[in-house]
Amino acid sequence: MDSWDELINFISTETDQYISDKKKSYGLKLAAEEIISNIVKVSEGKKGVMIKIKSQKVISEEGRLAFELVIADNGIYFNPEFDSLENPSPKIKISERKEGGLGLFLAKVSCDSVKYIYKDFFNIYTLSVNMDKIEEIYDKLG
Repeated sequence: MDSWDELINFISTETDQYISDKKKSYGLKLAAEEIISNIVKVSEGKKGVMIKIKSQKVISEEGRLAFELVIADNGIYFNPEFDSLENPSPKIKISERKEGGLGLFLAKVSCDSVKYIYKDFFNIYTLSVNMDKIEEIYDKLG
């Protein structure tokens, strides 16, 4: 993929700039890299695939300030079914595991929220990590 380094550098710069918790920053980077690598793998051979990434601060459903990465692609339809991903059993040897699922599970648990929708011929993945509670921000401001 020609733009891999550019995409990863953008993700790294954005997460490092806005997320002070290094563990959360690393988890979000890990999740984003997993999503992008799946896009590349699933869309291999399809011409004209675009990947767009947007970063933003939002208010989460829990009323917390959150940092989001929205990754969209026009590649092959691929629903990771985040809601149904289960924790892989640690008792199963790596050589005996079925292919697929482990990376997406790690992406899911590395973020506070992961969502997927398919809209207007685009796969749209939203990965977010919580930052501060809104009340804590106002308290800091005085």
